[in-house]
This record gives sequence, structure tokens and C-alpha cells, in this order.
Amino acid sequence: MPEPHTWVLQLLRLGETVWKGEKPVGLFAKRASFIQPLVILSGGTARVYQANIDRFRQVVLDAFYGFTGTLISGGTRAGVAGLAGEIAVAEHAQKGGRLEVLGYLPRGLPDDQSADSRYTEWVPSKGLSFGPMDALQYWTDLLFARVKPQDVRVLAIDGGHISAFEYRLAIALGASVGVMEPAMRAASDLLADPDWRDCSGLVGLPGDARSVRAFIGPKQSA
Repeated sequence: MPEPHTWVLQLLRLGETVWKGEKPVGLFAKRASFIQPLVILSGGTARVYQANIDRFRQVVLDAFYGFTGTLISGGTRAGVAGLAGEIAVAEHAQKGGRLEVLGYLPRGLPDDQSADSRYTEWVPSKGLSFGPMDALQYWTDLLFARVKPQDVRVLAIDGGHISAFEYRLAIALGASVGVMEPAMRAASDLLADPDWRDCSGLVGLPGDARSVRAFIGPKQSA
């Protein structure tokens, strides 16, 4: 099956899983458990837009000070993925420790990027390169692990078309997406999108550490 067809099939199966509240069918997990609370750091990785990430760098590092749980990102040193690696070092992330930083990686990486050794663990997806498959895989793993989407927080900074998909997928499944403001590119488009801007799971976050810390903190559902 062509990879784009696989994206659609996996997306439909994820939606069915959330709708029925049952264990995923026809999907395969790559990771069995996660420490909660759980945050996904998503956004831009292109070097040309690095300044858009850097403007929030210290705010995000301060917000994650003392964070306990799981952080998921892109697994390389590029853009927001590299920021996750910085958090891993600053907060002494380790496998089985109070903080785990997980990178979801496709089978092939761009020539100018490599896997970031600062991450606790790399989790492979079936994608040929970075694309929707990585997000579909971590959501598959989360649902297999009985993580409730409403307990997941997505911190959104900048981003292109892949991030745009990640943001909307998270909202559709029931997670909360916090967009760092002033928003740019895909994050800005999401806040302005008439089909999504009024969704209860979408919030704009002021660019200060206290607001971000409140957003990513544990808010477990009943």
C-alpha cells in the first residue's frame, strides 16, 4: 500500500479507537508504557526558521524546570526537536527516571540531520521520511498504553505542513494544543483557521514560563 494510503487508514483506525473507547484494532504499538503527565513538543525544524524557535527557547526551558513525565518530539537537533534535547540534558532525563524524552524517527533522516543522542530513547515509525506517520505512530502507542487523549498536552511553536497535521490530529483526538504567541507559520494559521480556532482544545499561550508551566502540568481526567 502506498504510504499516503497508510496514513489515511491509520488515521481512521485511531479515530475509531477514540470514538469507541476500545483497544486499537489493526494497529501496532512500538512502546508499551509512558510516564504521565505527557507533553508533545511540536513545531518548526527548518534551519531557515530557527529564529522563530529561539525566541521561545528560554521560556520553554524555564517552564520545564522540574518537570516530571514524558516529553515527545522529533528526535533530532533541529528546531523544536533540538529544544527537547536541551530539556533532556537540563532535567537529567533518563530511561525509567522521573523524566523521559522520546524521539519518534522515520526510517530515513534528512542528509543534514541526525538522531539526537540527548534523548532518552528513539522510537521508530514506518515513515520513509519525516511526515504524518511519526505522529500517527506516537498516538497509536499512547492509545495502546491507555493514555487518554484529554490528558495529553501539545506545545506548538511555529511549524510547517507536518506540524499543521500534528496540531489538528491532536485536537481531533481530544488533546489540548497550546500555541506559543506571538504565533508564526502553521501555529498562526491554526489560530486563524475558522474550522479549528473555536475548538475547546486549542488555546493561545502568552510567551512566559508561568503560563506554559500551567498548561503542561498534570491535569489528569477522572
